[in-house]
Amino acid sequence: MTFCLKAVPKYNPRRRQSTVISEALVKQLEQLNTEFLEITPEPDEVTIVIKSNPVYQCELAEMMNDPQRRGELISKINEIQNINDRKSMIENLYNQTLTQKQGDIVLNAFDLDTRFASTRAMLQDLYLQAMKDDWSTKIDQICAGDPNRTLTQEEADEIYQECIMPEFNSDVLNPRDEQRQQFIMSDINIQKKSLFSASDAPIEQEVDVRDRKKAFV
Repeated sequence: MTFCLKAVPKYNPRRRQSTVISEALVKQLEQLNTEFLEITPEPDEVTIVIKSNPVYQCELAEMMNDPQRRGELISKINEIQNINDRKSMIENLYNQTLTQKQGDIVLNAFDLDTRFASTRAMLQDLYLQAMKDDWSTKIDQICAGDPNRTLTQEEADEIYQECIMPEFNSDVLNPRDEQRQQFIMSDINIQKKSLFSASDAPIEQEVDVRDRKKAFV
């Protein structure tokens, strides 16, 4: 029996095979690319929308530069009754100030900090106010119907652990700026003391590192 072996051409990595692409296929690809861009356009600016009656919206840059629009935004955010929804709105806006691409401009960390310093401080204040509204509402609910009623120490501890301590995890309350860190911690200390002053608990110590660690457990 005779075997016939065919010679196999040696693979040449430099050899390229030409592929013929029809003009019709090129047009189809161009059309798909155009349709994709129309469906997912890149926003030039962040639009803030709050579902109120009527719906309130403004551009982030406009809010930064126009005191009247900024005041309107603060009022609309504080009008959001659901505290979790209000916090989410504030967090979303705060995260937008950390996005390096602003429209067609890409900013470095220093430029971002410079441009949005006042906006971040405003959002941090709004977040702290939401925290205060949260635990104050809890006190009102517990003491409803009895103006002379005070919280027990256990109730105050529970409210603190539910409404204040978890907020140590929030990005809004953990800025890089040391002065803002100190201001935020001071405000939380004041809130803690105000909360426990409405109870029969002894005078509470200031918030410390142990509270922050517990919040991350």
